[in-house]
Amino acid sequence: MHELLLFGQVPRARHEQVLSVLTGVAAMPPRRVLERHVTYKPTVDRYQQAQAGGSQGLQDKRQQALLAQLNKDLYYTQLVQTLTEQDFRGSTENTQSSGVTNGGRGGLDGGEMIRAQGPWAMQFNDLPEPGDKRPVTLRYTTTTDVVDGNPHEYMTALGYSYVSEYVLEGHRLLHKDVVILLHRILRLPPGATPEYSPRHPLPAFEALVPLDPSGAYVLQACLRLQDGTKPEMLRKGTEELMGLKRLMKGVVDLNPANRLSLDTRVKFLQHKVEEKKTAQLPVLGGI
Repeated sequence: MHELLLFGQVPRARHEQVLSVLTGVAAMPPRRVLERHVTYKPTVDRYQQAQAGGSQGLQDKRQQALLAQLNKDLYYTQLVQTLTEQDFRGSTENTQSSGVTNGGRGGLDGGEMIRAQGPWAMQFNDLPEPGDKRPVTLRYTTTTDVVDGNPHEYMTALGYSYVSEYVLEGHRLLHKDVVILLHRILRLPPGATPEYSPRHPLPAFEALVPLDPSGAYVLQACLRLQDGTKPEMLRKGTEELMGLKRLMKGVVDLNPANRLSLDTRVKFLQHKVEEKKTAQLPVLGGI
């Protein structure tokens, strides 16, 4: 799967105005989006396994395909969870009643991660394809639903380690085949990020901190292609995205992103890796 992308920036003061314009362009009400993104990176033992051939010991071909990206470079990978604002409420009370804290090694334990809030998916985004003259950003992407089991244990069993997490908050609309996402990134409050596993429970929604101190939003226009290597499919997708760009002229300036700003490759550093416990892998949906 490939996706074509355009991006624009929307100041906080113009957020409601731009959302209203997008509602008219898409001829549909915007859909509220809250997503939790948990970032993982390959550890040293995963790197060594990739160098040796990598796919030994995996249970089926789908899981082998998830590791195909390791043939040349190592990449950050994310677990994405769909949330609602209700998933943030009462987190303080839950922490006090359960005695769970998130300092140091705090985080999700056992089956808590898969039981908490909404469904999870594993998401990988490749480094965008080079092409200075291309009017849109093109990159390979894959999303695999986690339908059973503990996703954090799955990632650690594959040799990935927890890095950080954030919340994506905004609205999604659809114009023809283009998915429009007007969003901002929210970080966990200072001192609330565990070192080794995703946080549980989540902090109060009001405690989340915007990554951009100005409160600005990002407008992302995305069109997915089954095969972005086919010239005719790529041409039609590009034309549709450029049509949206013309519609939004004077409202938001949409442009391709700087390729390296979307770089998901890991800069590998040697460090000691703790021995991983054997964990039962969850059942994944199709890629």
